Amino acid sequence: MSSRYRLAWGIGASLLLLASTASSDLVKGGTSAPSMPGTLGVTIARDASDGAFAKRKSEASCTAGIVDLADAGPSIVTAKHCLGRSLVVFDDEDEVAIEGHREAEGEIDVALLQAEASLHTAALPTRASSSLRRGERLCGYRIEKKDGHVVRQRICGRFLRFATRDGAPPLLLVGTPFPRGASGSPLLDEEGHVVGVVVATQDAWGLAEPIEAAASLTHTPSRP
Repeated sequence: MSSRYRLAWGIGASLLLLASTASSDLVKGGTSAPSMPGTLGVTIARDASDGAFAKRKSEASCTAGIVDLADAGPSIVTAKHCLGRSLVVFDDEDEVAIEGHREAEGEIDVALLQAEASLHTAALPTRASSSLRRGERLCGYRIEKKDGHVVRQRICGRFLRFATRDGAPPLLLVGTPFPRGASGSPLLDEEGHVVGVVVATQDAWGLAEPIEAAASLTHTPSRP
């Protein structure tokens, strides 16, 4: 991701901004909260070979979604910058073993994770990002494991516009910042359709890749 964007997990002040953003909300779920179908937590182990991440903590967190992609069926989608030396992918019940991944080239910040076994969780349906209307309410998720328990947050805001960039399709601009750990989350409309993948925060706004960027990876070679 270009240096002009701050990664969603690197924003310590984002939660403070949420309280003053009229078009957004943050809903926390404890261990008794119902599971959000199709969403997964991701814990990433990093080392010095991870380049730009070498100065960050050796362990970080992201979120992922099980998305029903055309021509591929249920697929685990997350942000490319959520890849690391090793990944632990989990939901309320169990961990999902990952054997490989596909990642986008250049500025496009999406990746597909290849599970070792069939996924039993229902996949989220998709909707063309080009059909979004200004002012629609969109929600992303943050899923973490704390003290052995899965903790969830839902972060919602209004779709503002498409943010153009050089050398890649426009990003989706949402009127709320996404907190650390929300990177890779599916971005859903009010009907539960995935329109994008959360990737970054810029000032008081959130940024997401259009879901079509993930769908385009279904025919690329898998990497271990």
